Amino acid sequence: MNVMLILGSLLCFLRSANGQCDATLKVDSLTGPPQCTPNGIAQLQDAKVKALSECFLECASGYNIHVSDATAAGGSNLQALATPKTKTCSKEDINLKVLCSPVPLTCAKPFTEFPNACTGVLPLVSGVKVYVAFYTYCTHGISSYESILDTQAIFNADTICQGIYKYDTQSGTCMGLPQGKDTCQQAGIPPEPPRIAESPMRFPLVGAGSGQCQASIMPNTVTGPIGCTEDSLPKIPDAQARAVIECFHECAQSYTLSWDMSSSWHVAVATPKKQTGKCSNGLDMSCSKIVLGCTNTFGEFPNTCAGATVMQMKFFVAFYAYAKEVDGKITSVLDTRVIVDKDTVCSGLYSVDSGECMGLGSGGVGANPQGVVQPPQPLPVPGFPLEKWPMPGDSSPTDAPTDAPTDAPTDAPTDAPTDAPTDKPTDKPTDKPTEKPDEPTEKPVEPETTKGPEPKKKEESSSYTWMWILIVLLLVVILAFAFYNRRNRLMEDERRLREAQEVEIPSAVNRF
Repeated sequence: MNVMLILGSLLCFLRSANGQCDATLKVDSLTGPPQCTPNGIAQLQDAKVKALSECFLECASGYNIHVSDATAAGGSNLQALATPKTKTCSKEDINLKVLCSPVPLTCAKPFTEFPNACTGVLPLVSGVKVYVAFYTYCTHGISSYESILDTQAIFNADTICQGIYKYDTQSGTCMGLPQGKDTCQQAGIPPEPPRIAESPMRFPLVGAGSGQCQASIMPNTVTGPIGCTEDSLPKIPDAQARAVIECFHECAQSYTLSWDMSSSWHVAVATPKKQTGKCSNGLDMSCSKIVLGCTNTFGEFPNTCAGATVMQMKFFVAFYAYAKEVDGKITSVLDTRVIVDKDTVCSGLYSVDSGECMGLGSGGVGANPQGVVQPPQPLPVPGFPLEKWPMPGDSSPTDAPTDAPTDAPTDAPTDAPTDAPTDKPTDKPTDKPTEKPDEPTEKPVEPETTKGPEPKKKEESSSYTWMWILIVLLLVVILAFAFYNRRNRLMEDERRLREAQEVEIPSAVNRF
């Protein structure tokens, strides 16, 4: 027995040293056929398929992923184990009971290396197995690169689910995921996962496939102060600023809006149709892609995606997909706002010429079964000059003469990657590494402060000390009272016992 305890302790120690992580499924990240999502499962008609799908989600809702005992004891370092937090799943209406068994994993690389991919089989009941894969890799986040724990599950050739796990590294690493501060420097893709011979198909590439659309500005819809409309450009006094804004107008005529294949369904890219060559005014400047952070996943409607691009000047751009009433008819629109500075806010509408994006189809206009819906608030973007993004329905910019943009162009490279909003999750990889996010072009300005009186740290420390002393004294009094009360009860019980015995002895004598 002692030997077994020692071996068990040793295996636990080795497992901890090699790493493990606690993974919890982010249910709202699930995509795929009806069997993959709670809402889809609720619509299933086949009772057994519905029950098995529900049990799979329960078993897969959380795992402890760690090296296998065989690996900890010196076996192959490509082996791991995903132990479900849920032990069983029962569906009494069809007399179904599923044991959530540990999933033996085979990894493409040693368990502690990053990026990585591990695959295994989760048996549900006799004849029903789910083939699962876990991926760790770097993805292009909203404003930086970050690591992700992605997953896929194959039921059959027609049912493939995908989702994301929130992970917590307890000790060491889990599939190479970093502890503490993220160390990702660029986006990448995980290695090809080990093939499971009995699986009905190979695991698809993570992040493969995305929706995109071609969108063109509707010129008669553009409004705003000087610099927003083409006919107001000559009124900009600074020649260089005027030339840069003219170039931006040309870049913004048409975009391809698509998912950023690096990972997250909340990250998109606006790629100008015009990208290279000189502007018509002779300025040698390329049109840069705009990395957008979307409030909802890219394909959802309504939605808002926002980001920024640098073309010697910084332009903040937001796209809003929503529905409003026009001439008594519910119409879906793709709205836009461009902010140069706090006094220059431009607005306009895009038509969706082909494809699908942000929940809009080709044409971008049509009856919307949801009725009138407002777009969500855009995500924050670093350096944004206003307190909040302007929303459709707010007081619209007009063509009334106002001051022209005053920001002088900088010497920042025109083809630098763009800024993106700073929060929201991440998801999927790209088929090739993406560009590294741009370094900040401006140093943050230190706010001027005046030196005020030094805080009385000594007095604060003293008051905290007295507070803790009072708390300790209070605890002592409570414990003493409890002890005294218990002691009195014990003495009372003892007294009653003696009295009972004294009464019982004479009675026994009399009977005798």
